Amino acid sequence: MNTRYIPHIIYTLAITSISTHLLWHRKESDDQRRHVSAHIALLESTVARLRAGDRLPDDELDRVLRFGEKSLSQEEMERARAVARGLVRTEGEKESIGWKEALLGSRKAGRTEVEAKYEKIDMENVRKEMEQSTPQS
Repeated sequence: MNTRYIPHIIYTLAITSISTHLLWHRKESDDQRRHVSAHIALLESTVARLRAGDRLPDDELDRVLRFGEKSLSQEEMERARAVARGLVRTEGEKESIGWKEALLGSRKAGRTEVEAKYEKIDMENVRKEMEQSTPQS
């Protein structure tokens, strides 16, 4: 086996991995920047309206206050970004199969009683057919 290309393969994998990682970080920082600028724009428009003497409806004021109070945890923010990018299914979405499920298969948390019952019946039928098909000596 010729091993002279192994260092080149390792370097190529490292460069590809680093560039993908940097691209992911750039997109993540862009998302955070847009999120913060949306916060700032909402608060600035609210301040401008209040300084002009406009009266804000109670529901809009509550929404602005909740928006300012609510700080998502890191996990919640990552989940929201993943849902926005289509990487994670939400509960109301139609079920689709991802690459991981297609290649590795899906693992269910547990079988239902009905599935277990039918599997037991199928196994019994297979066992009986095996016994009948085996030649008796």
